[in-house]
Amino acid sequence: MSIEDLEGMAGIVKSTISKEAIANGMDIVSLLADAKITASKGEARKLVQGGGVQLNRRKVEDAQLSVNNSNLLHNKYLLLQKGKKNYYLVEVTG
Repeated sequence: MSIEDLEGMAGIVKSTISKEAIANGMDIVSLLADAKITASKGEARKLVQGGGVQLNRRKVEDAQLSVNNSNLLHNKYLLLQKGKKNYYLVEVTG
């Protein structure tokens, strides 16, 4: 997937997270909460368990999934999808 593929995703929400936060691996639930994609970790956990989250166009099926540098697109982005129509581009900074 390339950044150009994002062109067709109207209304994509952008947020940031520090590189240190994911360098050693961060669970998907914490990532969703810290990037303000969900209001809380509880909401994030329910969403993942219900099959409502995708990371880089792949369905997340495990709330314990560890997100790290190997998941980055172009070494600085994560593409998250919540539900069917809510897309988030998380930029990893620092």
